[in-house]
Amino acid sequence: MKVGENMEKEYLILKCKKCRKTTFVLYREVDFNGFLVCSHCNSKSVKVVGNTDDARECMGHAVYKREKGALKQIR
Repeated sequence: MKVGENMEKEYLILKCKKCRKTTFVLYREVDFNGFLVCSHCNSKSVKVVGNTDDARECMGHAVYKREKGALKQIR
């Protein structure tokens, strides 16, 4: 058995159907009894795209730019 083979994934990847931005959240902090919302536009129409162990995999699809110390998604 490999190391980390049966471990739970660390991040949950969400994609908003309204603004089309991607958000990733910690899997252990998600309450699945409630509902998930987009952190950018507060839309309830989000879909779970996937889950991963590495935060870099979540950010690989888009282009980010640093503005005044914060990361901003530009594409």
